[in-house]
Amino acid sequence: MYGDPANIRSHSVKVRLSDKEQQKVDEFVERTGQQKAAVLRELIMSSIRQQEEVAAQAQDESLQVAS
Repeated sequence: MYGDPANIRSHSVKVRLSDKEQQKVDEFVERTGQQKAAVLRELIMSSIRQQEEVAAQAQDESLQVAS
């Protein structure tokens, strides 16, 4: 079923949302027609990638100032 066993998603995370947050997620999912889990997973991973880029850029700038 999976070409690469590393792609098997077997871990889960419980997230608590307020009514307002849940409504926003539900509305987005309804508008896009995507699955809720897929939307939230992509948002999490996208945010992590952005934070990694910011950290790498800050480190690069720090090294430039030090030289």
